[in-house]
Amino acid sequence: MTLRAIILTCLTFCFSFAGLASDTFDIPKQIDLARSQSLSDLPQWHKLLHYKPTLLSSRVKSDVSSDTFFLSPKGRTNPEEELYATIGALLSGKTGADNTHAVCRFPARYKWLKSKLNWSRQNNEIQCPQYDAWRMEGRISSISMIFASGHMSNPASHYGHILLKFNTTTNEQEADYLDTSLNFGAIVPENENGLVYVLKGLFGGYKSTFTHQSFYKHNHNYVENELRDLWNYQLNLPQEKVEIIIDHSWELVGKEFTYYFLKQNCGYRMAELLNTVIDKPLLPSYKDWAMPSDILGELATNNPDYVNSIHRIPSRQNAFREKYQTLDGTEKDTVRKIINQPHDTVAAILNDQQPENIKRITTTLFDYYA
Repeated sequence: MTLRAIILTCLTFCFSFAGLASDTFDIPKQIDLARSQSLSDLPQWHKLLHYKPTLLSSRVKSDVSSDTFFLSPKGRTNPEEELYATIGALLSGKTGADNTHAVCRFPARYKWLKSKLNWSRQNNEIQCPQYDAWRMEGRISSISMIFASGHMSNPASHYGHILLKFNTTTNEQEADYLDTSLNFGAIVPENENGLVYVLKGLFGGYKSTFTHQSFYKHNHNYVENELRDLWNYQLNLPQEKVEIIIDHSWELVGKEFTYYFLKQNCGYRMAELLNTVIDKPLLPSYKDWAMPSDILGELATNNPDYVNSIHRIPSRQNAFREKYQTLDGTEKDTVRKIINQPHDTVAAILNDQQPENIKRITTTLFDYYA
């Protein structure tokens, strides 16, 4: 090969690489492209940032009050500035395993912008171990909305409570108690005065946030301790929408909102989260308040295509009552006799029963004593 050919080959390679780098990492060029498409005005961007119109101006403001949710100092009130700051942070050249990179912190934003700006090769080398653990390494197959029936001793739960469950099993009737559940609630100091609790809850005196824990903890608290029924509404969503909910919930965990018992409560925030992938409203527009049961009504009545199945998990108390009602008269008499007699007489009482009757009686008694 001649010297001239070698030089031409090198120049061709260098310009090709420069062009690739420009397409991939030229942040001003990507911002101009986003500006030309008016991405900061699109509804999905406003949903991901939780922007709402302000009462006294044409501007918007995010319901999220945590500074860490924004990448621009003006991000809470300026969707355009936040979009440009997000593009810059996502396209930074930092690589490797770094859970603090914007790609790891804001996967829903990243994937949405990636689809809009055709970042086919962008930042695939960044590793996010904590986010990967959150999404269960891709094993989450569906999402359930869990409704806990009302609890009289707690004003905030009088009309029920809603949380989300990320299902790793495809069996609609099987509740995997190790699955992750997402909860939303007020941050209330311990031993808060009851009157103060009600007043601050009504007038926005508390911060609130999304938290997560294994579903068995909620099941134990609601079903076993507070004796509340749970209703599992398994949602019918395609996998790409399931992943958007998983990604955006990761962005929201630990971020603070202002809490109002009657409006910006668990029902409101869970409906808002689901509305990032469901276009139809999940709360009635004619109400100035939000109740968890309203979402269930909208899903089951007006949007039944979004519900795969509805499965009830009875409280310990109702499980006992329902088992007791299935017993025949003799078996019910035996249960009452065992409850009212000293424990050392149980064996003698059961000796008069058939094995199948003994099984039904003892399983009912287990629920009674639990």
